[in-house]
Amino acid sequence: MKLTKRKIDRIVALSERCFEYLMSYAPHNGLLVHLPPKPDCTEVGCIMDSMVNGLREITPCAEFQELRRFLSRLSDTELRELLALIFIGRGPWAAEEFDTAFENALIGSDRDTEISFIAANLLASDDLAEGFEKLNRARVI
Repeated sequence: MKLTKRKIDRIVALSERCFEYLMSYAPHNGLLVHLPPKPDCTEVGCIMDSMVNGLREITPCAEFQELRRFLSRLSDTELRELLALIFIGRGPWAAEEFDTAFENALIGSDRDTEISFIAANLLASDDLAEGFEKLNRARVI
């Protein structure tokens, strides 16, 4: 794996800082941001609309911009590994299926949008940390 534990720890720390900012900002401004999308959103259009609306609100956040800058410095392989870890943490694949999760973690031609999407997914979940922990327990990495 090219994505190092040090980079994963940095990504987790940045996402936690940004999420803390978002949670401190939202109640005071009547903001209801759903990152990832609301559970009742099952259509692709609804999911994307929810994510885009949430991204509009969080984009000015300095912590979010720092997270995006860090992610933008990762290689495509590292971004795919990051997505695979998120997938494993979320549950569609087991730790032993890392290669399958990696193959399904495609980075599209619009890298900037992909990075924003990945950053938004990191904000409201512990999926990355959980995925990394599952790989450690299974001794896959």
